Amino acid sequence: MDQQPNLSEVRTTLAPLPAGAVIGSYIIARLISREAGSNTYQARDCAASNGAYQVIEYLAGEERPLAALARLRLEHPALLAPREALTLDERAYIILPLPANAQPIGALPPREALRQIIVVGEALAYLHTQGVAHLRVQPASIVLVDGEARLGGLEDAQIVRANASDARLLFERDANFLALTLARLAAIDPAQESAAPLGAALGKIREHGISHSYQSVAQVITDCQQTLAPLQGTAHSTRQPSASAWTVLSGHATSIGRVRPNNEDALGNLLMTVLDGPGQSRLLACFVVADGMGGEARGEVASQLAAQHILEQVTRRLALPLLQGADAPDGTSAADALERERLMRAALVEGFRSANRQIRLLARAEGQAIGTTATALLISGGQALIAHVGDSRAYRLHRGVLAVLTEDHSYVQRLIQLGQIDPADQAHLPRRNDLYRALGKQDDLDVDLVACPLEAGDRLLLCSDGLWDAVPEATLAAILADQTRASSPPARAALLVALADEAGGHDNSTALVIEILGEPVARASRPGS
Repeated sequence: MDQQPNLSEVRTTLAPLPAGAVIGSYIIARLISREAGSNTYQARDCAASNGAYQVIEYLAGEERPLAALARLRLEHPALLAPREALTLDERAYIILPLPANAQPIGALPPREALRQIIVVGEALAYLHTQGVAHLRVQPASIVLVDGEARLGGLEDAQIVRANASDARLLFERDANFLALTLARLAAIDPAQESAAPLGAALGKIREHGISHSYQSVAQVITDCQQTLAPLQGTAHSTRQPSASAWTVLSGHATSIGRVRPNNEDALGNLLMTVLDGPGQSRLLACFVVADGMGGEARGEVASQLAAQHILEQVTRRLALPLLQGADAPDGTSAADALERERLMRAALVEGFRSANRQIRLLARAEGQAIGTTATALLISGGQALIAHVGDSRAYRLHRGVLAVLTEDHSYVQRLIQLGQIDPADQAHLPRRNDLYRALGKQDDLDVDLVACPLEAGDRLLLCSDGLWDAVPEATLAAILADQTRASSPPARAALLVALADEAGGHDNSTALVIEILGEPVARASRPGS
């Protein structure tokens, strides 16, 4: 009987492919490196005239985090995410972008370090919205491509469920290591920290990172933006209006569709600006979309309860104290940001759970299962937070790139995350809209909370599954990005719902579009302007 070779012997005999070999739609150009059981190549796309890729080859059957990430199809302009994972015979391949002119990042002037960390932070925040913890946030994971930072180093990244017990801890770890990465790149010495305001601000960010004080990447980005703001004003500046100068516009539309007997979707919004003095304003906004389940009119009631209870808690905990002039964390320090986020989280979570309790009581009284999804966006003091349960979605169009900010709590999406089905096949699967989490489903409710850094120019979409299931993401992005005068938020929402109906109208569809403008609120409200 022949003796089977052990794994270590097999791993040393993975012969490299020759130049010109074809892997899927990629052509091998050359071998970059060779290790035990793994080869790395440079390749190009057969269908593209330019662009290079890194191809990692290894034995099929091995579990590699990069392969799992490839199945998520992550897309962000500042993220070097795996593009594809292939298995051919006994070998597996991971395809990653290999940008030209990429250079390791090194020590930078403080202003440039702040700017680049904001870029990296946005990519890291996007990862977190997709349920991915990076786990290796450090200068070695960042490269400069034509002078702009790109986040790579995803070899040890971990996919986590947003409600998993360790998810928040891992995301907080990433955030605090981002702060420490800034400190290493800016290279401010102790004398500068005490002698100059910039050095003191950078030192404070570093201390927050060391003490693990940051709870989200959004808080790090906010501190960096506040530190950078006084330094802006040169010809190369990309200065953003401060959050107090934002104007928030919104518009919504909903349709019963062409099949359902009634509309079980609900939406709600609260938008208020309190002027504290000349040119000073405090903005509070909350937007909700809910999609009811349960049949007859009960799903409609459930979705209305969700919208009402969420807005009620935001009004009670945030809006009324603001109107009454109560002390509130309205400053820009890290301590104020932490306290503000704590209050925002508490308002959203209690709104969701209060609605859940009422829906559970209704279900018991009716003797039938009743439930609803809910997705809410809360903006306060320059910070934004998304709360989410179910498969309604929140999208953000940021600098021309559309990203999904929420995770569907459907069984099909969970199978995709586990790598058991291909995302391209989900449209044909039975019961693909079955949810494992919704308001009304259980007495205890876990609520996903996602920090959402915002900039003037961002556009957001909250929508029910009847819309995103009928309208392709490319179309969503094109409509949100439309700059024509006629494309106001109400017009965009109406067009999206009309497209869902034109696609068959198989479900109710609801769109709530939000636009962040840099025009000062005081100027926008001045009589005669």
